[in-house]
Amino acid sequence: PGDEGTPGKDIFGGIIPIPIPEDTALKCGEGVELSEDCLQYTAKIQGHVKLSMDGELSVFPGIRIDGDVGNETGHVDFVGHIDISGMVQKGFSVKGKSLKAGELQGANIVIENDVDIMGGIYDSNVKCGGHLKVSHVHNSTIDASGDLSLSALSNQSVDATIVAVSVAVAGGAIGISGSGAGVGAENRIATNVGAFIDGIRADGGIVADSIALDAEDASFITADIAAVSVAFSCAPIGVAVAIAAVEATNEIGNIVLAAIDNADNGSGAIADGNNGVEARSGKITVEAEERSLIRAFALAFAVSGSSLVSGSGAGTSATNTTTTSTKARVRDSRIKAKTGIAVTASDESSIIAELPVIAISGSLVSIAGAVSLTDNTIGSTVDAFMQDSTATATKGDVDVTAQSNITVAANTLVVAISTALSGAVTSATSTIEGHTRAWLGTNSIVTAGEGDMAQGDINVLSSSNAAASTKLD
Repeated sequence: PGDEGTPGKDIFGGIIPIPIPEDTALKCGEGVELSEDCLQYTAKIQGHVKLSMDGELSVFPGIRIDGDVGNETGHVDFVGHIDISGMVQKGFSVKGKSLKAGELQGANIVIENDVDIMGGIYDSNVKCGGHLKVSHVHNSTIDASGDLSLSALSNQSVDATIVAVSVAVAGGAIGISGSGAGVGAENRIATNVGAFIDGIRADGGIVADSIALDAEDASFITADIAAVSVAFSCAPIGVAVAIAAVEATNEIGNIVLAAIDNADNGSGAIADGNNGVEARSGKITVEAEERSLIRAFALAFAVSGSSLVSGSGAGTSATNTTTTSTKARVRDSRIKAKTGIAVTASDESSIIAELPVIAISGSLVSIAGAVSLTDNTIGSTVDAFMQDSTATATKGDVDVTAQSNITVAANTLVVAISTALSGAVTSATSTIEGHTRAWLGTNSIVTAGEGDMAQGDINVLSSSNAAASTKLD
């Protein structure tokens, strides 16, 4: 309950009465209990105290900071979970039980359990007692008692369905009917996906139980396009013309990179996290994966009919292209793992093109023409390598693998039917180009099995499967 105040005086010496104090009853929220005499509120847990607008008092095990940790907030030292929507700015520290943040920029981080960083870590010192998740690391020192996961996952899709229909009918003594339907479509996907370590600090390295870098992309374009044109003349003297045309362009151009670069501060061999990248008890994996698919269906249908003269023309043209670069690498670095090292790059790209074209014309004098053209190209470069680096697997294997599986399938159906003159033309071109390579580059020192530990193998493998099929009817 509130204490009574003391009456005051105005400028004329009059007494100003005081209001009677009202008791304010706070409501107990999460993590708070009220004493039996209703005079004392006690926190049941350690955490962040919050009083809501409606008078509810709560204690939460976590704290959320909307924005950055910087001059406005100062350093953060909290006993529970810390959720930061922005970044931790240069020169500021965060200590707590667990942490989720957007980015670290020149920060000092000490966390008891797990750390989850949505963006990157730049010029920072991070120590955590659990697992650490991030997409990329630059010139930083990391000591994680659990696993270190660097992942960048991307999924893009375009699903286009376009249909154009035109119908014309003419009558009377002299009837002229004309119909045209046309569709043009362009679909493009282009993205860069990267999970990487680029540099370490001069006073330390990056160490965790196991370390995994995973960059993956999946891009899909599905295009269903149709143009239908119908023209008829019912007149005794009739002319009918129908034209249908489809043009489609579909492109995917992506770069996928998983890399450990410049992770060598020049202090010599890796020991207790003083240099390089080290997995204390598990593996180091560096994996880049690309999966792309273009499926294009383009239909052109034209039909015309009259008593005297008719003509139908239908044509499709489809250009489908994927151009991808997929790399997994260790360059200018020192890495060491307890149970093995794997550097893998893979690409699985496909194009499926189906182009049916039909032109039908019927009259005393008629002509029908159908044309189908498709050009399909897959350009894929896949590289897995180590260069100017020292890599040691205490026990277990060191694997460097590049693989690709590329397919192109083009199916065209061209039909031209006329009571007089008809013609049909089809052309399908399929091109697969690029390379798939795995190698150990210059100045690379690779060891599988160290000291008295069981010896492992060093495996460098490159495999490529490419198939192109064309069916012309």
